[in-house]
Amino acid sequence: MTNTTKNQIPTDDIIFKAGEFTGTDGKKRNRYEAIGAAWRGEDGQIDRMRINFIPVTWDGVLYFRSRKTEGGAA
Repeated sequence: MTNTTKNQIPTDDIIFKAGEFTGTDGKKRNRYEAIGAAWRGEDGQIDRMRINFIPVTWDGVLYFRSRKTEGGAA
């Protein structure tokens, strides 16, 4: 059985910086949006990903954020 068939639930979200906004405290903050998902292999490294779309405002940088489990831990 390959890792692809074993681990069907994505472990990470793929996100990009979608823009900026000013918070209520007056500080600039970044706004991020998810554009896909990634799966980690048994060694903990990302071994595959699926990008659902390429944003027209994309600067070429992607970020990976671990998804939280049902118990709330990352």
